[in-house]
Amino acid sequence: SEEKEREVEKLNDYRSALECAEETLASYQARYDLLSDTLSMLQTAEQSLKDRYISPIKERFSHYAELIESVLNEKVSMDKDFRVIFERGGEARSERHLSAGERSICALCLRLALIDNMYESEKPFLLLDDPFVHLDAEHLSRALSLMEKLAKERQILYFCCHEARIFPNEAQKV
Repeated sequence: SEEKEREVEKLNDYRSALECAEETLASYQARYDLLSDTLSMLQTAEQSLKDRYISPIKERFSHYAELIESVLNEKVSMDKDFRVIFERGGEARSERHLSAGERSICALCLRLALIDNMYESEKPFLLLDDPFVHLDAEHLSRALSLMEKLAKERQILYFCCHEARIFPNEAQKV
């Protein structure tokens, strides 16, 4: 009976501990709900960002990648983090395996894709200061042909430091 009396005396302590535990649980539940809502909103914002910026840039880069494939003789694409990937020998590789000249062509295409995304209606003119300085003669010839195609869609001011880099049709004018 003495043991039962001690247990009854502990009952109030147990009730108090239960109330504290329930308050703590409610606090944790509210915090969990807030964090869950925050995570959901962040995921929605991330998807919105991807839909608004990343997808259009990737699509425009793909457009330019089709053009540069004739210059590089490689299939080029871009991942969601704007990393350039190319295919050589049936294997996907990072742009680190490209030469400096090939990387400069890919960088030009990325810049063009960014410009297309930023200026939807009226495209700004491009000012290029010898972007193909690292290309060999074979790639340079193909790159200049690419520039002529691009110049049909936009105004391009192309500066070069060597006569070998002048557009073939413009060489007679110099």
